[in-house]
Amino acid sequence: MEFLGMESSRPLRPGSGSPPGILPTLRCVSVERLIEPDRPVSVTRLRVGAVLLLIWFIPFWALAPWIAKTLGWSVHAGVRLGIVMSICQTLIGIVGAVTAGKEATALVKGTPFKKVPARAWHIIWTGNIEQ
Repeated sequence: MEFLGMESSRPLRPGSGSPPGILPTLRCVSVERLIEPDRPVSVTRLRVGAVLLLIWFIPFWALAPWIAKTLGWSVHAGVRLGIVMSICQTLIGIVGAVTAGKEATALVKGTPFKKVPARAWHIIWTGNIEQ
């Protein structure tokens, strides 16, 4: 094989699935080389993190003007309430991301890349870690 006038000392890899001269850069973990995670995945933490992330996505801050009007507050108080609600909601999202993220990293360490979303959903939905 010749590339820019230089010969390659590496032999071609038959059956690699890549065109000659192209080396794959992203490799998935093969089923034979699965590594057990350092610690077991906590179903409760994964579920709590997922619920907190779901709460983060719901726009509760949009209710601030209605709440302020119902309580007889001024428009300025409604704006402040909306800001406080969005800050609290962001903090809830961060806590959810950290909680679910720790469990997700433990899950990813022992699972092939393509199977991570399906396995995470299975764990959240059924509570069964063994699949």
